[in-house]
Amino acid sequence: MRIAAKWSCVVLAVVAAGCSSGSSSGSGPRPGAPGAFTLSANSASFSVLQGTTPPSSVSLSLQVTGDGVTYVGAGYRNGQTQPSWLGITIPCQGRSCSVVVSILTTSIAPGQYSSTFAVGTADANGNVLASQDVTVTLTVAPRIAITGTAYASTFTYGGTRTQDSVSLAVRAPGRDWTASTDASWLRVPTGVQSADATLAVSVDVSGLAPGKYQGRVSVTSTANAQDTASLAFSVEVTAPVLSVTQTAIVLGGADGLSSAPQPLTFTLGAGSAGHPFTVEPTTASGGSWLVSSATSGTVDAAGVTLQLTANDAGMIGGTYTGQVKVTVTVGELVLAKTLPVTFNREANLLVVGAAGVGLSSSPSRSVLSRAVPVVSPTGRTDVPWDATSDQAWLTVTSSGVTGQAVTLSADPTGLAAGTHFATVTVVSSDPSVENTQTIRVGLTVLSASPVDTSLSIAAVHAAASPVEPIVFLNNGGADVTGYDVYAATAVRTFTGVVAAAGAMAMSGDGKTLFVYDKTNFRVTAVDAVTGSILKQYVSTPLSGTTPYGGGVAWFQPGGSPTLVTPSSRMYDLATGVEHTARFSAAIWAQSLATSPDSAYVAADFGSVDKVKRTALAGGGLVVSDAFNGPVSGADGQACISGDGQMAYFASGGIYQFPGVSVVTHTQTQVLPGAAYPNSVICLWNGMVIGGTDSYYDATDVWIYDGPTGRELARRSSSSKASYRALLDRGLAASADGTRLVTLVGLGGYFTPGEVRFQTLPTPP
Repeated sequence: MRIAAKWSCVVLAVVAAGCSSGSSSGSGPRPGAPGAFTLSANSASFSVLQGTTPPSSVSLSLQVTGDGVTYVGAGYRNGQTQPSWLGITIPCQGRSCSVVVSILTTSIAPGQYSSTFAVGTADANGNVLASQDVTVTLTVAPRIAITGTAYASTFTYGGTRTQDSVSLAVRAPGRDWTASTDASWLRVPTGVQSADATLAVSVDVSGLAPGKYQGRVSVTSTANAQDTASLAFSVEVTAPVLSVTQTAIVLGGADGLSSAPQPLTFTLGAGSAGHPFTVEPTTASGGSWLVSSATSGTVDAAGVTLQLTANDAGMIGGTYTGQVKVTVTVGELVLAKTLPVTFNREANLLVVGAAGVGLSSSPSRSVLSRAVPVVSPTGRTDVPWDATSDQAWLTVTSSGVTGQAVTLSADPTGLAAGTHFATVTVVSSDPSVENTQTIRVGLTVLSASPVDTSLSIAAVHAAASPVEPIVFLNNGGADVTGYDVYAATAVRTFTGVVAAAGAMAMSGDGKTLFVYDKTNFRVTAVDAVTGSILKQYVSTPLSGTTPYGGGVAWFQPGGSPTLVTPSSRMYDLATGVEHTARFSAAIWAQSLATSPDSAYVAADFGSVDKVKRTALAGGGLVVSDAFNGPVSGADGQACISGDGQMAYFASGGIYQFPGVSVVTHTQTQVLPGAAYPNSVICLWNGMVIGGTDSYYDATDVWIYDGPTGRELARRSSSSKASYRALLDRGLAASADGTRLVTLVGLGGYFTPGEVRFQTLPTPP
């Protein structure tokens, strides 16, 4: 079809053929003229609401009345185009056609829209014969609207903030409308509102459990249900957080000595709203010892601090476990936290400064009294004790507190010559004290005063009884012989107790002699009276380390008798069980010395260790480095003073006996000597006796008053004034502190040949 150049054809319809051609006219054809037609209307109007369903189409009736018409069509003149919102169709039945005008979309901006197109007829060659203009008017009305963005907020369950108010701007010019919601936690005003207005929306989550929730607020025109708008609302209700500051609680402190309460602090992340809590302390061991200062109340974000304590009445030392459970109820929600609780309670024990005491009575000199400290290994000075004696000849201080001494006083009146024994029992009226201590006392009554005596015997190791007037000697072989320190006579002979005897030690009560067997790497316990073998303690090397020394020691940390062997193995003598703790200095030590309170062990090479018996974590011994003394490398000896305050060392190169404070760990004393110090022993009465390998000198033994450092006397270790050698660690003293035993080599440094028994001076 040929159409005038300024037309844009949008639709064509074929009508009945055989019509003759005619000319076009913008004002409509004359009836009967070529291409003439009639149109029922030249305009159509539509009114719509933006975004709603398009309205019904409008159909204009077109009747072809002229001749020569092959086509009926519609188009735009002068380069105009059809708008996207307008649809045009022309269905025909013969000469009867309809111009159908449709609105295709309402999703356009509100306003007035107009479009004019031409409807015309054309001949078979496409020549326009006649035309008429049709104008379509579209009015798009704005829909009701809510301005603003979607609402989202977070609330805490059980918190003080459970509601929110939101103001929405509603645009509804010229119409009435109502508001509604689809969620129970959203509320809007009821009733009809008009035109533009502010809508007050209430958010109330007080009835919501923790979770995420979605809802919508809608506004709808009362005149048109399609005229509606909505806005999304979302809320999240979070569970409040119960926070406990502590992750674990330890009562009693790491050392088990503290009675201070420990705080339990917890908060609830719910603002200032308070909610009920309960605290439930429970224990897994040791009885119901865990106590809380409060077991219920209310808690909020400011928190609550309670105090946990341990009621240790009737408990023994140990490490006990329990837990404390904090429960907070917030509405229907139950929050709980459980913390482990550990209670360390160190054992309350008594320790006597001597498990055995030797006293004596002779025509020239008597030692009939001795003060034995009663201490607490934890340093307490308020633990009461009571002491009793089982023999009438021995009286004792009846009571005191730890830190004070029990004084033992013997009366030899009416007693026959010989050694008499008594047992002193020390107990506490404090029910928390777990042990009893005993002191075995030997009183030797002499009919004649002892004299200095030398014996030509070979001996390399000595151990003096702390109770009886006996010193045990061995020459490195299989036998051990006990000599009376007053008479210098052999009184006990134990044959074949070991394969090759080394260093020896006595138990604190003097009942057991411990002999190191160098061949079999073990310590043999021998009955100090009968010589029968009681038990053997393995002292094989640990981790392939050979014991280079040979030191053996008995002591009673925490009042528990303990044996230290040369391989550093330690044994609980009450049970025979080997301790897991190791006293590693023993591997290298030629000799070991212990403090009266059994808290320290000193090795000859200057190492001093602290040993503590603990009931914590299953119990046992704890060994730690304390300090080191000034030594110069020789295998000498060390000792700790009778009052436990000083450690003395004899180590060859330093021609003196330095004293180091056990308290300050600093050298505070020097006892003069000579070349070469190799022996030192500390007596209970305060005397310190040092020996030197002074081969040519007239004297090689120095006797001092330890507390003052004053020299009391000098002695020779041998009946010879020179050409003799005091053996390393060749000193021993009697239980009463009146007799000195020296082991000497004659004719050569390594050839033992003399044991001398001498009387010591009276201490000041």
